[in-house]
Amino acid sequence: MASVQTRPEQQLTPQQDQTQQMDDKLGRSLPTIADDEVVISGVAGRFPECDNVQELREALLRGADLLTSDDRRWSDEHPEIPRRSGKINGLEKFDASFFSVHFKQAHTLDPMCRLLLERSYEAIVDAGVNPRTLRGSRMGVFVGACYSESEKFWFYEKLQLSGFGLTGCSRAMLANRISYWLGAKGASCTKDTACSSSMYAFYEAFEAIRNGHIDCALVGGTNLTLHPYMSLQFSRLGVLSPKGKSRPFDQDGDGYVRSEAIAAVFLQRAKDARRVYATVVNAAVNCDGYKEQGITYPSGQAQAELMRDTCRGAGVDPGSVAFIEAHGTGTRVGDPEEVGSIDKVFCLESGRQKPLLIGSVKSNLGHTEPVSGLCSIAKVIVAMEEGVIPPSINFRRPRKTIQGLMEGRVKVVTEVTPWNGGVVVLNSFGFGGANAVVLLRSPTHAPPAPEAKGEGDSDVPPLPRLVLASGRTREAVDVLLDEVARHTPPHQGLVQLMHALHEVNTPGHIYRGFVVAGDASAPATGRDVQHWSGERRPVWFVFAGMGSQWPAMGAALMRLPLFAAAVQRCHAVLAPRGVDIVTVLTSNDPAVLHNILHCFVGIATVQVGLVDVLRAVGIEPDVIIGHSVGELGCAYADGCLSAEQTVLAAYARGRASLEAQLVPGAMAAVGLSAAEVAPLCPPDVDVACHNGPDSATISGPAASLRAFVESLKARGVFAKEVACGGIAYHSRYIAPAGELLLRSLKEVIPEPRPRSARWLSSSVGEAAWGLPEAQLCSAEYQTNNLLRPVQFEPLLTRVPEYAVAIEIAPHGLLQAILKRALPSDVLNVPLAQRGADSLDVLLNAIGRLYNAGLQPRPAALYPPPQWPVPRGTPMISPLVRWSHEDDWYVASFRTEKKADSAEITIILKPKTEESVFMEGHIIDGRPLLPATGYLKLVWEAVANLQGLLYTKTSIVFENVRFLRATRLPTADGEVLELKVIVHRGSGDWEVSDNGTVVACGRVRIPEDVEKEMISAPLQQRAPRTAPADAEEAAAAAATRAAAKPEGERGDNDDEEEEEQEEEAVAPAAAPVVGEEPPDFDLSAKHVYKCLRLRGYNYQGLFRSIHSVSSNGERATIRWSNWISFIDGMLQLRILPKESTQLYVPTSIQKLVVNIRRHFDAVNSMPSNRKLIEAQVVPELDLITTGTVEIRGLFATPIARRRTLAEPVLEHYEFVPYGSDAAAPSEEREWETAEALRVCVQLVQENRPPVTRTTPPVRVAEVVARGLTPLAPLLLAALADLPLVQAKATLFLEEGAEAEAGAGLPTADASKLAAERDLALLVLSDAGEGRSEALASAAVTMGAGGCLLARALAPGAVTALRTAAAAAGLQLALRMRVRGGAWLLLFRKGGWSAEPAQLHVVRVPELAEGEGEGEGEAAFAWVERLQAALRDPNPAEKRVALVARGPLNGALGLFNCLRQEPGAGPQLARLYLLPEEADVEDGAWDDAAALLERLRPRLELDLAVNVLQGGRWGCMRHLPLAAAPSVPVRHAFCETAVRGDLSSIGWLQGRIDPERWAALCVAPSSVGGTSSQLPCFLSAEHSYRLATCWCTCTMLR
Repeated sequence: MASVQTRPEQQLTPQQDQTQQMDDKLGRSLPTIADDEVVISGVAGRFPECDNVQELREALLRGADLLTSDDRRWSDEHPEIPRRSGKINGLEKFDASFFSVHFKQAHTLDPMCRLLLERSYEAIVDAGVNPRTLRGSRMGVFVGACYSESEKFWFYEKLQLSGFGLTGCSRAMLANRISYWLGAKGASCTKDTACSSSMYAFYEAFEAIRNGHIDCALVGGTNLTLHPYMSLQFSRLGVLSPKGKSRPFDQDGDGYVRSEAIAAVFLQRAKDARRVYATVVNAAVNCDGYKEQGITYPSGQAQAELMRDTCRGAGVDPGSVAFIEAHGTGTRVGDPEEVGSIDKVFCLESGRQKPLLIGSVKSNLGHTEPVSGLCSIAKVIVAMEEGVIPPSINFRRPRKTIQGLMEGRVKVVTEVTPWNGGVVVLNSFGFGGANAVVLLRSPTHAPPAPEAKGEGDSDVPPLPRLVLASGRTREAVDVLLDEVARHTPPHQGLVQLMHALHEVNTPGHIYRGFVVAGDASAPATGRDVQHWSGERRPVWFVFAGMGSQWPAMGAALMRLPLFAAAVQRCHAVLAPRGVDIVTVLTSNDPAVLHNILHCFVGIATVQVGLVDVLRAVGIEPDVIIGHSVGELGCAYADGCLSAEQTVLAAYARGRASLEAQLVPGAMAAVGLSAAEVAPLCPPDVDVACHNGPDSATISGPAASLRAFVESLKARGVFAKEVACGGIAYHSRYIAPAGELLLRSLKEVIPEPRPRSARWLSSSVGEAAWGLPEAQLCSAEYQTNNLLRPVQFEPLLTRVPEYAVAIEIAPHGLLQAILKRALPSDVLNVPLAQRGADSLDVLLNAIGRLYNAGLQPRPAALYPPPQWPVPRGTPMISPLVRWSHEDDWYVASFRTEKKADSAEITIILKPKTEESVFMEGHIIDGRPLLPATGYLKLVWEAVANLQGLLYTKTSIVFENVRFLRATRLPTADGEVLELKVIVHRGSGDWEVSDNGTVVACGRVRIPEDVEKEMISAPLQQRAPRTAPADAEEAAAAAATRAAAKPEGERGDNDDEEEEEQEEEAVAPAAAPVVGEEPPDFDLSAKHVYKCLRLRGYNYQGLFRSIHSVSSNGERATIRWSNWISFIDGMLQLRILPKESTQLYVPTSIQKLVVNIRRHFDAVNSMPSNRKLIEAQVVPELDLITTGTVEIRGLFATPIARRRTLAEPVLEHYEFVPYGSDAAAPSEEREWETAEALRVCVQLVQENRPPVTRTTPPVRVAEVVARGLTPLAPLLLAALADLPLVQAKATLFLEEGAEAEAGAGLPTADASKLAAERDLALLVLSDAGEGRSEALASAAVTMGAGGCLLARALAPGAVTALRTAAAAAGLQLALRMRVRGGAWLLLFRKGGWSAEPAQLHVVRVPELAEGEGEGEGEAAFAWVERLQAALRDPNPAEKRVALVARGPLNGALGLFNCLRQEPGAGPQLARLYLLPEEADVEDGAWDDAAALLERLRPRLELDLAVNVLQGGRWGCMRHLPLAAAPSVPVRHAFCETAVRGDLSSIGWLQGRIDPERWAALCVAPSSVGGTSSQLPCFLSAEHSYRLATCWCTCTMLR
């Protein structure tokens, strides 16, 4: 901590004593201890043409004029508005996601708020404080702001549906939103005192800190000049410079220039500050009070009193003030008053001998009004950091009315002026008389001296500095790291601030990086930047064992104080035993490590030191594993052993190895797994270490092991002897050392501690982990570690994906094994490396861990920081970069249209509150903005124009035209922006989309809405509601719906709810007295089924018609909102049209809404039944509900969308399943593609029904050598099935080629065994000798899955069937294909048919009446079918639906049943009998009799079974053969679809050849191709030829 100067004792004058008494009375006190002083520790800002404080510094020092005359804000040429102003950049830029601001809120957020949020972050991090550490703290936020020039725009002109404009443009939110984002609990307020606003905010913050109300504060100021009329008001007040020149104190000064700025400073107590830009000596405020000249006239007397009192209150001699940053606006009145008071207080009264230096930053950047105080502070901070005062520009001759300037007592700084710091006075005065003065003192700590070469030792090179950085983008991280690397040696102050900033994670920073910065000889030894997903990764500590040692393995690490301290602790216990561990770790002599004891203690000491380093930086493991002696490191990391115990245990291990009588042995690493090498080992060689799936270590007598190693090399197997000191560890030969080691370890570990769950043992098998002796880190446990083989490989299988494996050893010995054995996304990080600078490796490793998502604290590696950092430490705020890919809305003012029109802009995004319900308005498969949606937007705009709420305003629309349909956005990222303009005088309105008008008309608010309507005198009745009994029915229906299990609700929920509501509202047709009851014949379900067939796919609220009469003239419409309700009225007009064409409304003559009557009716209805009766009067072209009238609705037919898919042309025919009774020659020979299509349809028919959420059908084919795969043909057949998606994989046998697979994914046939839940498995060659593959293949198929086998020889069919039966597969289909091959489709599963489990339902012919009478009795079988399908155990029972004849509708009924939710698809099976079958004798009604007849079919359990010609089969859709070309005598051109030229073609004519009269050739050109068309015709057909020729010519 730098030394602090305290104020000397002073004798108080009577006036000062009185002031002191007043301060005591008010509870005010200035700090008396230096640590309690308030300091400015962070600063950030955006100024005219300067994006940060660093750019401002450069501009001020070069004397730049930052005012410009471009039209970035407005292009108004008003003669009273000066052209020049100060403008900041990037108003449209904002990092919304970092500050968690919603998309819609970000658009409506005042640009001042957006920019201030980013500057606030920058100011806080500039102080070396991570904003996350301020959450919950007593931090205050004080913001100075005057005018929000976006306020009028969002509140009154660009009306938003969401109301975000209120929270976006309220000036209170400038401070509150910062507090909200930070989670700060201190005071949060916005101050408005005109031009002194930010200085008043500074004063409030200063007072709150020194009085103990808060601990720190952010002070901000904002000002944007967006509206020209605000400048016009200032111009007419007489304070602006017409020339746009800011000339403070100059004779030619004629006013100020308006300017923009966003600035923020961070205030802390000195004891908490990591950086000090300036000390706040005092701050005070006062007000001019009453003045004869007027409220805006400045009072020099009040200003003088305030400056005098501020100095007096701080004990500052006015004569000692070094510099004054004046308010200095350049006005003819303001400057003389201010400088006159300065002259009086600081010169005349103080007896100053030298001229007083003054300046004003407004000469450079204009008057930023509420931010001017913070701009002055920014300039003074630049002066204090640089040691020079920036000049005030545009000063040529002093103003004659300023006596102090004329007489030389006051001097304006016009050049860069060196100074020695001291106390600075800053003035800020508001035009309403609110004055503020702040006293700042330059910091007393000096700039850093040139850094010494070493860390306290000139012979040792300085430690390289590991610096971490995070940011929103890669550029953000690179900029920070570039600044660190720019300084050689590293700037200690900057490094300390960066360490402090990154002690905790900054949420939203998705990029991380690090740099290891060194001295001039090695400026940066490591650097990397990576994207970070934010996901936490499990951390595994991996401790290697013998083999990781190397000479001088700890020499570089000893430069690290933490590591050196750990080594000294180990040295203290080893030195009495004759081991100099420092020499072991630092000596370059390889002979030192020939002693096995030195290897053990060296490895253990390095591991202890590295664990200490990791602990110090805050890296702790989730799991710990060790290899061999590495388990001593595990014990230390787990807290079971101290550092001293760890190295003594290693020492004991080495002593036991040396003192025991052991057979000379050797060890070798082998490139095989333990399981692979064990059978190869000679009898006297053991497997010592199970390292990994392709690595093991063997151990045994030296001669035998070396001979075995040579034999392995001869076989091409990797084998290499490893250094082990001639001892065969982890084998039978190490047993003599066990007793010695156990005795020594019991002295080292007298009281064993339990191992934690995170330490996974490699010396005890997993099966024994639960044993008591395995749960302690005891002498017995460590002895067992020496004697037993190392079980390291099983531990590696437990390492999860995305983990971080940190190898802790003198060298990354296990890296090769870890990289091969662990998942590819595991990050393997060694902390040291043989032959490299281990300190550099360690620092880079910690940096990599940070990039991977860990949060190390590298500051712990270095000497404690000295706060505050030295003066001149680089600023951090200019280095911050943001994610500014998106542009956000900024109010753009165009004065020419504001006088006579109102304009609102609506932004619609998918799944938002405003648009989600409108996505149910689907026409021809496209979600379109409803026509009524345009009307509601206009309605809102008109009401807003009159200052009314549209929900209380009746409205009349006239001559409405809908010019174009507008598609609603549905995909992420899509945005629909509609602009609504309503002209005030005429009421004309238009809605445009991207500049194109989509709807227009006229609108007005009626004086008497009753006179606008004709329905009231026509019907004289109010809207009808449902009677009480209907309400009860509705409640019952709602109860039934609520009781329905959630899992049973499916795609038909909307229709089910409509049916329930239909039951509830049926009595609503009760007539009004004196009227005939209306006949409501159609329910909502029927209405929207009819509309859906025409192309109206209404969903949700747009299914608003509840019921409608048969003639379409009476209906009830559900009320939910205006858009869907009026759209329901429009639907009534479209419904009666006897056409399949698609109609959309294109114009409305008049639409009237009686708002009061409507809501009176709605509010009188039950909350769950808001139904309003509507009437259509064709004679008047009227649709009315009594509250809403639509007259003259005109709808226009539009073309339906043409499907882009190719039509599938098929015919329907019977296909037999195949019979053993039929001879092969009798079997039909199929084309392969046709046969595969039959197979595919059979597979899909026996699977659950396909919906839009059904996963793709999985097909796998085993392709034999030399055969073409069947999968491409299967996929083509599946593609013709509705909604079916498929994925196919080819599994290639040896020699098979993948080229014939049409680009399908391939794999080796051996991988097939891992597949599961296949829908269809194909064997391309299932010939003789290959039938055994069926058994293994059956495992891969899911329930109900099928196997398709191709037998190339007839003799293989029998063998296939036998093998399939053994594998539990049943033959479902057999087909003969061209070339003599057979396709056999086997099905997995079946059904054990029992009479008690079978329901039989016979479907009679309609004429039969089932023997129970006519009418409803003829359909009694339907109730039996419904009851059977409700069976609670569908997997155990079946429903046999028996019918006769192919055309009785049973097959269609069955297909519909399969689409129903519930048990239908699992239960129902269809048996369709020929017409001649006898179904009257009752044999088909009895389950036992049916089983007797159809047991094989029932057990096969196929969905559809058709008996025809004595053979069972099914009905299948097969491709329709292309129509052949036929030569004809006469043809003519015609369009198949009227008006569609793409359907033109040649058609056969009907001219009789017997009546040919002439032959002529008519030239024609169709589609640009000339041809000669021969036409044979008689005289009476000559007109046809002329017509044909003319048509062809026109088509050309």
